Amino acid sequence: MTLTSRPAKRLRSSTRLSKAHTATRSDPPADAINDLAARWIASLPDKATVFSPVGVWPVLAILADPATEDVSADLRTTLCVDRSVEDADLLHAALDTLEFLACNDALDAAVAVWVSQHLGVREEWLARLPEHSRGLLTQTPAVDQPILDEWARQRTRDLFTECPAKIEKEDDFVLASAIGLNMEWTTHFQRISKHKLRQHFRGLSYIRCADGITTVRVEGRSRNQPRSGAINCYLVLGEKGASASDTLSRGLALVRRHGASSISYKNALKLAGPGLTVRIEESCAFQDKGRPYVEITTPGFKVSADHDLLESDVFGLGSAKEEPETLGHHFPGITDNATWVKAAGQSAVARFSSGGFRAAAVTHARGSTCMAAPRKPSPPKFAQALFLDVEIDRAFGFICVEENTGVVLFVGWVTEEQFMDSEKDIRSSTGSK
Repeated sequence: MTLTSRPAKRLRSSTRLSKAHTATRSDPPADAINDLAARWIASLPDKATVFSPVGVWPVLAILADPATEDVSADLRTTLCVDRSVEDADLLHAALDTLEFLACNDALDAAVAVWVSQHLGVREEWLARLPEHSRGLLTQTPAVDQPILDEWARQRTRDLFTECPAKIEKEDDFVLASAIGLNMEWTTHFQRISKHKLRQHFRGLSYIRCADGITTVRVEGRSRNQPRSGAINCYLVLGEKGASASDTLSRGLALVRRHGASSISYKNALKLAGPGLTVRIEESCAFQDKGRPYVEITTPGFKVSADHDLLESDVFGLGSAKEEPETLGHHFPGITDNATWVKAAGQSAVARFSSGGFRAAAVTHARGSTCMAAPRKPSPPKFAQALFLDVEIDRAFGFICVEENTGVVLFVGWVTEEQFMDSEKDIRSSTGSK
């Protein structure tokens, strides 16, 4: 968002969100963020995409805090919170969410705000944001843009080399969040063909089937600190010809309902869904001892997308983007000057390789101002082995979830055009934090 007004005190350059911004940090509002993910999924066109609901939610929550009642009401609908939640609590929830994610070594999470000297920003509002997340706009794009580009590059571990927010001379205010995910698989995939990967594991908590959907859970962890909070990537396969929104909507519902919980061995024998083959072999050599053999075959992929948050009603910016009347303004908590959101978007990228998964999203808002519990498996019969084989060979979805809270980090849809076909890409591993 971009604003303009009287001179403001010079601010420090933006740095990574401090891990000690509050004495008592709470977990992210997973239900609210995941409800936003569900609404976003329902609006998706039937094409390749990737987005981060946990990247958008804090930006909208921070905007709701200083907004007028009408603008705040629209944003609250998007944020999936009711009127019992105070505006100030939304800002705290936004910062706590990013701080919580940043404590996971596999994740980067940051927020930043840049203001011009002419904005007339309310110091009391600015002071509620982490000190090191504040920066100064000179209103010289050649000076400001490289600063934002470097911020985006550092916060996404080079997945973005430029900030999607393109600074203009009239910009007085830019609010941005960055989410980065860099994890390795607990068990690496093997390359079996030009663009296919295969992984083997055992257990009753990896595959779910319901409503014409098959989900496969692939476990990830931090490359440098394996004991850091686990992150699961769910691959979602629907019936042939099913749309992206329908497949991902059903997949998200299945993931939210069951998470990483186990099914019973008896129910595993009855599993039926897209891409799944269930085999039973009578062989002492392959006795499974209550833990089926699971095999997943999937393509590696790269996918990216840009989202205009002003084009859809999903994001609650309909009132905020309207140019206010001469004496009106949408964000009185930020400045006395009439302000409105003139641009808002998210750019995201994801990469699934044999060694791990990398993804990043940068969400930005720019505006203008005018003055004025698992179940125990049943034991199998002696010498019986159950094999659950899933092969993904067509368009499919993915949902990345922080395991402890269940909050959705990234969602995407992959078509054959995004399948990796080079040995360098498909074998590439994750970087370090």
